[in-house]
Amino acid sequence: EESLPPNSSPEPGMEEIALFKLKGLKKMPFMTVVSPDLIQPNGSSPIHAAHVGGKLHAGVWIHIIDSDGKLLFLKRTMALKTCPGFWGFLGEHTHPDETPQQMAERALMEEVGLDSSHIQLSTNMTHGPVMYYRKYPDGRIDDQLTWLWLVALKGKGTETPLKFDDEVAESKWMGIGEAQRWVKQTPSDFCHETVSTLIKRGLAFLEPCAKAPRSA
Repeated sequence: EESLPPNSSPEPGMEEIALFKLKGLKKMPFMTVVSPDLIQPNGSSPIHAAHVGGKLHAGVWIHIIDSDGKLLFLKRTMALKTCPGFWGFLGEHTHPDETPQQMAERALMEEVGLDSSHIQLSTNMTHGPVMYYRKYPDGRIDDQLTWLWLVALKGKGTETPLKFDDEVAESKWMGIGEAQRWVKQTPSDFCHETVSTLIKRGLAFLEPCAKAPRSA
């Protein structure tokens, strides 16, 4: 994100992220699932420059679900440049030469302190990332290939040790049905309609998880 704890490195907005291009295409419709075969590396850039220039990059939106079928929601701190003070899932950008799996593992460790010993399943929810696009009032553009990722915990969320980084102001666990009602009834908690749409898409994919029994 374009905010980092004091005395950390690199400077805010200077974290290097991977850039991409789509084979034979300039653009794809919002929320379209993009085939990995169409995605090609296109160098790298500091995160702020990528947003200012509207350069295509990639990221992950991680749905952490516990053994009771409850999802982890995070509230962003006011220090962040993008969507400060709003709720969402754990998100991260792709670093150069990083696979989606590696990106998800890094995000889990760096941002919520979750190691693999507490994870039952970690996988993408679609065969490719979805096309996410948002232009902000300050001119920045988030043109991102977003992997919708599922992380299933072995135990209850409230009993799983987590250590949040400085980008997290609050956290809470809730069931999928409750989350769907929240997004529908109080969309102002989620920054803007682009994020709300992404959350609804993820929840729709997760709906079967609320009905299926979890194996031990």
